[in-house]
Parts: sequence; C-alpha cells; structure tokens
Amino acid sequence: MKPFRFRAEAALDLRKRVEDDARKTLSIAEEQSRQADARVDSAKAAACVAQDTLVSAQHAGISGWQIGWHQSWITRQRLEVNARSLDAATSAATVDRAATSVRAAHQQRRTLERLRERMVRRHRTEATRHEQRDLDQLAGVRFSAQAISRGGHEE
Repeated sequence: MKPFRFRAEAALDLRKRVEDDARKTLSIAEEQSRQADARVDSAKAAACVAQDTLVSAQHAGISGWQIGWHQSWITRQRLEVNARSLDAATSAATVDRAATSVRAAHQQRRTLERLRERMVRRHRTEATRHEQRDLDQLAGVRFSAQAISRGGHEE
C-alpha cells in the first residue's frame, strides 16, 4: 500500500503562515494599544498638573489674565486627553479586529488539521485491513501447503 500523502499539505502550510502573520499583527496591535493607553495616562496626568497649578496660583493670588491663561492651558490639556482617548479607542478596535483575524485563521488551520487527522486514521485503517487480508491469504496458502505435504488433498 502506498504511504500516506496529504494532498492539501500546501494549503495547510499556507494556513499556518496566515495564522502566524495574524498573531504577529495582533502582537503589534496590542503593543500599540498599550502605548496609546500610556499616552492617555500621561495626558491625564498633565491635565491634573495643570489644574493643580491653577489652584496653587489662585491661592497665591494671580492676576485675571494669568487665570485666563491657566484656563486656556487646562482646556488644551483636556483636548489632548480627548485626542489621546480617541487614539486609544482606535487602537483597541484594531486589537479586536486582529484578535478576530487570529481566531478565524486558527479555525481554518484546525479545520485542515482535523481533515488530515481523519485521513491519516482512514489510511491506517485501510492499511491494517490490507495487511490483515495479506496475512489471511498467507495463512490459507500455508494451510493448503501443509495439507498437500501431509499427502492429503486441499480441502
């Protein structure tokens, strides 16, 4: 009997490469998301510092134009927090899409692997059946040969 050969091996290799690429993309997206979250935290910290600076300056007694400048600065810091938050949300959505892509690639690879496993089992079963048939024929030939060598006739 011929040795087992999975005809879709090239497709399986391609699916493995696609899954590896999807995992790399997910890893990059997760790192970018972490960096975006860190930028949000940094922007929030800067906004808190701006607010605290205004409060300290007001306690020290500053002029009206300086209060206006501090309020503009705080507004700018809050706008920066909003912008960084949007970036972080976009990065999180990219991570979700990449994770979905990894799951789909994994599922496609596993489908081909399960097909290969079923075909291997079927091939082994057929090989065992073929081997058993050969052994049965050999046993029949031996029995006939022994019967003839004892001077009897083949039954």
